[in-house]
Amino acid sequence: MGRENREVLRAIVKQIVQRGPRIRYGLRYEGDYFKNGDYIRRGLGNGLTCATFILAIFRSAGFELLKVAEWPSGRPGDLEFQTAQIRWLQQHFPDFIESEQQLHTGDPRYRPDEVAAAISSNRIPLGFREAERTAAAITKALRQAAH
Repeated sequence: MGRENREVLRAIVKQIVQRGPRIRYGLRYEGDYFKNGDYIRRGLGNGLTCATFILAIFRSAGFELLKVAEWPSGRPGDLEFQTAQIRWLQQHFPDFIESEQQLHTGDPRYRPDEVAAAISSNRIPLGFREAERTAAAITKALRQAAH
């Protein structure tokens, strides 16, 4: 990514920080979440995780990091992750009702290491297989560095 594009991203992040929006947490990622640095609030359960927050910022600058249509739902560990997140939401936000849980479990999960794979790539958007492969290499390198 060139210097000019990095400056655009920096300016968008600066606008978001300055405006200080309350960004909802959610498991469903679809559509746009930022426009001109303003957060676009969606319905209950439709918000951002740490990984989709990064996807949304890049999307608002015109960069699709992942080919999200290729992401499968129901990968090993995803449903367990989503269920644990929903339990936490129910404990801390009683208005998160049962019907919302049904709507948002089972959606594709964009994992942080897959987003890191896209950011480190010279060719975006990354498809699922390439992101998964690169994410595995990133995770392996991090584990080796930790030992």
